[in-house]
Amino acid sequence: MITMLRLLCFTLLIQSVSSPSIHPDFSGTWALRSLDGDPGNQQIGSQLMSERILAITQTDKQIDVGRGDRKRMIDMIYLFGSKGSGNAYWDGKKLVISRTMELSANNEKSTLQVKEEWSLGSEGGGLIIQMSILTRRGYANYQLYYKKQ
Repeated sequence: MITMLRLLCFTLLIQSVSSPSIHPDFSGTWALRSLDGDPGNQQIGSQLMSERILAITQTDKQIDVGRGDRKRMIDMIYLFGSKGSGNAYWDGKKLVISRTMELSANNEKSTLQVKEEWSLGSEGGGLIIQMSILTRRGYANYQLYYKKQ
């Protein structure tokens, strides 16, 4: 009985040490490689293309995302666990971020609802962000591909 208990404990220990983390770690600096999406919405597409660099720091409780280019970075912090706007939660191995953005163009203000689903490509294939944006004209969907620097 004691031998069986030792074997069970040893097996559980090996599994916990050898098991990969439940959630991927997106930490690091990522450079935008390509953007696929709605060609009809030029304003959103050009805004996404201006966010060429992602600087990410991730802990168990939050993810800190700097977006921009070499000259200007906008820093946003998302707390894990809440499905409200401006927060992040895990859906299996995907990170889901929802946020509200206020834009101003041609003296008109508009509100965008943005939902992002982050995942890592197979075998270190990079960061893939599926983005769905609700505007007053409807939905625009994009897929952004980043390569780790």
